[in-house]
Amino acid sequence: MLDIYQLEDKYQQRLDIFLYEYLKSSSDYFQIAELRQYFQNNSVDFERLPNWSILRLLNHQENDCCIDMQAIRNLVEYFYEPIFLKGLNKQHQFSYLSSIEKNVYIQIDQELIDKSTPILLETFHHRWIFSLIPMLISMVAKQLGIKKAVLLRRHTEVEHRLECIRTYLGEIHQVEVVLIAFEDNWYRNLIEEITDDTIVVYFGDMSPALFPKKSKLADTDRYLMLTDATSDSYLVRAFSFADKLANRLKLSHALLNHYQSNHFVLHLSQQQNIFSCPAIDWMFWPALELFSKEKYPIKTANAI
Repeated sequence: MLDIYQLEDKYQQRLDIFLYEYLKSSSDYFQIAELRQYFQNNSVDFERLPNWSILRLLNHQENDCCIDMQAIRNLVEYFYEPIFLKGLNKQHQFSYLSSIEKNVYIQIDQELIDKSTPILLETFHHRWIFSLIPMLISMVAKQLGIKKAVLLRRHTEVEHRLECIRTYLGEIHQVEVVLIAFEDNWYRNLIEEITDDTIVVYFGDMSPALFPKKSKLADTDRYLMLTDATSDSYLVRAFSFADKLANRLKLSHALLNHYQSNHFVLHLSQQQNIFSCPAIDWMFWPALELFSKEKYPIKTANAI
């Protein structure tokens, strides 16, 4: 029987590190499934593991175990997803990736549709992001005639979800997917891939602490408006150079926002440097201590 507290001394600092290390070291599928089942059926003692509470990380004045546990379960599902996909055949993987279309509504602003230039789509690590990306790209492909998608990523290792997306978009939507990691010559490689029918996908929610020496290209801050289920919202400062990248490459810069329920909006940035997302749906919340954050009333958040 799994006892999460036997492992707390080693991984108590951050839940995402615990999940990553545990799943990486587990070759037994049933052991991995047991971990997932544990969080589905049990609540965490946040007095013993305070850094596993999203509300405490946000310095929230009140405790709410239901919110904390929902945030944990969302994160567990996010880490479990690539393992789950590996156990499916290709047809079932395709069905899984497309199933989100039944439950999510994405609005694409007409102003973006009217643009004739290639697109830089800036997004963030939402819990559904690996299903949202193919849905977004397929929608943009139909409306704007996109034939190629370039996915920029921080790590050189290609995880299984990206392989699934590449195969799915290529075979079902006839969109070529190119993966470019931020390493030597990444900018030159990106320039070579961009044509008039290209969309570039970039994650603009990395912690500034990961980039102590910013390049000349990367000096832009991006803010996430994290909302919770109570009366508070928070501005979290992240790291992004999407504005400058879009200007240099003459790309239309679009932001994805999750405003409410299952409603997402893709719109031109227009110098607006704020994402909006429910806090429990943002998958970097265990690393909140690496981000600077400010508290705002919810009515102020909605007005921005």
